[in-house]
Amino acid sequence: MKNPMRPSPIARSPKLALALFLAAGPALAALAQPDPRWLAHDRGRPQPAVVDPGTASTQDRAGRAPGDAVVLFNGKDLSAWVGMDGSPTRWIAKDDYMECVKGSGYIRTLRNFGDCQLHVEWATPVPAEGEGQGRGNSGLFFGLGRYEVQVLDSFGNATYADGSAGSVYGQYPPLVNASRPPGQWQSFDVLWTAPRFDAGGKLASAARVTVFHNGVLIQNNVALTGPTSWLERAPYEAHPVKLPLALQDHGNPVRFRNIWVRELGTPGRLEFTFGRSVLDGLTGTFEVRPQFDVQITRQDDHLVAAFGGASFELAAASKTQFFAKTTDVQIEFEVDDQGRAAGLVLSVGEGAMPARRISGLLAPGATVIKLSGDFEFTEGPTSDAAGNVLFTDQPNNRILQWGVDGKLATWLQPAGRANGMYFDARGNLIACADEKNELWSIAPDKKVTVLLNAYQGKKLNGPNDVWVHPAGGMYFTDPFYKRPWWQHNTMPQPGQHVYYLPPGGAAPRRVADDLDQPNGIIGSPDGKTLYVADIRARKTYRYDILPDGALARKTLHCELGSDGMTLDERGNLYLTGKGVAVFDPTGRKIEQINVPEGWTANVCFGGSNHNTLFMTASKGLYAIQMRVKGANPAK
Repeated sequence: MKNPMRPSPIARSPKLALALFLAAGPALAALAQPDPRWLAHDRGRPQPAVVDPGTASTQDRAGRAPGDAVVLFNGKDLSAWVGMDGSPTRWIAKDDYMECVKGSGYIRTLRNFGDCQLHVEWATPVPAEGEGQGRGNSGLFFGLGRYEVQVLDSFGNATYADGSAGSVYGQYPPLVNASRPPGQWQSFDVLWTAPRFDAGGKLASAARVTVFHNGVLIQNNVALTGPTSWLERAPYEAHPVKLPLALQDHGNPVRFRNIWVRELGTPGRLEFTFGRSVLDGLTGTFEVRPQFDVQITRQDDHLVAAFGGASFELAAASKTQFFAKTTDVQIEFEVDDQGRAAGLVLSVGEGAMPARRISGLLAPGATVIKLSGDFEFTEGPTSDAAGNVLFTDQPNNRILQWGVDGKLATWLQPAGRANGMYFDARGNLIACADEKNELWSIAPDKKVTVLLNAYQGKKLNGPNDVWVHPAGGMYFTDPFYKRPWWQHNTMPQPGQHVYYLPPGGAAPRRVADDLDQPNGIIGSPDGKTLYVADIRARKTYRYDILPDGALARKTLHCELGSDGMTLDERGNLYLTGKGVAVFDPTGRKIEQINVPEGWTANVCFGGSNHNTLFMTASKGLYAIQMRVKGANPAK
């Protein structure tokens, strides 16, 4: 005989509904104090809304959600779910359930939820395979993957207690094990109270959760110590109250059905979390009128609007409509077929202020000016802490300085035929000394130290450009360009590569060997991302920088190579060649700065405010005033 599933606890049992209310404890009790506007038994007090309670599930058929619930999965439609990055999910829906596909990744809701009552039904695979955490494993997450209630086949399957089915993972084991056998449908009914943070980001109240597993109370209003994780109990970090719900891909084909949620507390506007690629298409500078711009940036998974000397974190009501929660700021974007915002309409309390996209990079009225021009070929600009810009006149074997006072002076001659340069945190000038294929460190007193001149016993090809990581390590490109001052005609190394010289005198390492001809190089100021131009392939790539200095996850950033490069404070990448082309963090070109020379070799920010863009172009040194500052102190 079939074992019918217990009726949905909330829908079918008034006693259980009362138990859920009582289990919510002080957090909900504070919200449920008698309203002083009404007398006890006041006959004029409004009646509660009538809600269809839905129907219970059985093993054969999913029940029907309460009438006021948001249905997140009805057995067929996966439109409420996406991958964690906002891309379409690769989980499958069939036969009135959805199933995790191994390796497809976590999924999350598009819509955000805060305090809520959540109902989820799930079944672990038959036949059961594996043991412990390897058997029928998934997870139910609140707060965009931060807080987990464990989904696991715990029927006759022992594992650590705070990792069993219904545990608050790594923190609280369930009060009892109420698991059903593999293949049978099980239910979680959850009361979730999101954590709150004050304006300074300090925890004001912890997250709390109550869980019923198959109608049995297993978590009784427990206060989470912070995000749930493996191996550690991490502290809280501030985040919005409303965030997506998520389900875990742990490599097992766990099934889910009949997922619905009821929001608790004061109703608010609908909120969604869209993929970063969607948000990045909306970033930029939008001009309402001269001297009044709206700057839209992305911080993690939300947008921030800055104007009038204030900034506002925005919540998404749709892919084009956003709003602030602290002030009645509303923004609607006008997007093209590619999802890029061409304009927006800003409203603060009333009215509407249209704004059109501008690059927002150049200072008002700014033009390229020639600072000096009596050179053979200029290269390698970098800025010291004061804003003085050093650059090279490579054929004439000298390093020059353009001072913040507007004066030009020779800084070092001879200079090892220096090419790309970069100041380290101690004020030493790191130079690609092309004359003898070396990497130099030039102290403030002009004393030269050769850091490197060979790799695995062979001379370097000719270090070309260099970037110093905040931790002190150095990344440099080593292409081969035959120089008239060399005696050799062939490439010493087996290829043209990117190298990493760790701090402290450790041996250099080759970290990228799959480029045709690496040239310009720059890293992000947080030390997490490296950009490398493959000038021969006419492409620029970005890499993740790992803790040991290795590079990972090579990604095409844009279809343009470069001789030199820099970053601004907004994360825009500046590439040189035919003038300066500027690409936003998504790899979309947003600006072209033309320079009246045949070739622009390199670029850096400098000046006393670090908001002047200096360009070394053939026989000249050029500059233009910017609205933005350089991201790196030396570039």
